[in-house]
Amino acid sequence: MTLRSRFFTFLRDPVWQLIGVLVAIVGLWVTNASSSKANAELSIYHNQKINFEEYRLPSDRIRLVLNGSNQELSRAVVDYYTITNRSDKAIVASDFTSPITLLQGSQTKKLFLVATCSTNPSDPKNTGSRTHVALSWTQSGGKWFAQPALLNPGDYSCVTVISQEAETSTKNTAPQDRFVWESRIVNIQLRTFDSVEDYAKTLKYDWSDYLGADINMSGYTPYWFAVLQLLLFIGTATLARGAGWISSFAPTDLLKTAGIMLLATGSAESLTSIFTYTRLSTLHPAVGLFLILHIVIVLAMSRSAKKLNRAMP
Repeated sequence: MTLRSRFFTFLRDPVWQLIGVLVAIVGLWVTNASSSKANAELSIYHNQKINFEEYRLPSDRIRLVLNGSNQELSRAVVDYYTITNRSDKAIVASDFTSPITLLQGSQTKKLFLVATCSTNPSDPKNTGSRTHVALSWTQSGGKWFAQPALLNPGDYSCVTVISQEAETSTKNTAPQDRFVWESRIVNIQLRTFDSVEDYAKTLKYDWSDYLGADINMSGYTPYWFAVLQLLLFIGTATLARGAGWISSFAPTDLLKTAGIMLLATGSAESLTSIFTYTRLSTLHPAVGLFLILHIVIVLAMSRSAKKLNRAMP
């Protein structure tokens, strides 16, 4: 066997290919980790808009007024926003050189009320490490101010905004044309998004998030994942034996089998992630990496198996 043939045989060994993909994943993790620290942000994104005119409420039966006043809400619109700390450190009250401020834009006639949402304890968004912070809002002139408060990494606050739109505004008027968010925070950038989709596009995931495989496991998805994992492992292992890559229970071959098992699991997770992909989710970069690596290994095994079959008498 020539030196060139030995070199390519060495590279086709699944153990070294597995090491290569692990090195690539570590590189992705380092890149994401460094970029996430650089993007210290307080993000505000628009969740939902409710226009009461669309509900055709009977005007002779229902009259919307603010509590404690006789002020009627004409052309009332309710918007929901989420404020979340995306930095890797806590934001304390003293970090706010100017508080979070909301003021009306060109397409808003009047701001009636800005307040923290009434949270539902059964809402899954209000559980886990993400903690809902009830901000205290006050009005001064045509602006509303949030009292500075402690926001730990991942903390969020839901904001209800009740306003009256201008007569010239349309249903599809962008939130940025109706409201203006302002704030100055030490070493923190304020970013606003017109929708949850725009906000989701900026989210970054670490390699550890992929190892935890955030896959929609409702309905029949767990069964499809288990079947894919089993078929990919059996098929790849059988092909490896046919190619002569695994031929005994030696420690090296057992290590190769474990590598194939990990590769099959990664490919099954990747395929399941693609099948359950939604417009609010983001596929991890390792998804394509696992699938491409698996295809390359399968092709290399198939080529080796064909050579062995031709060499057999």
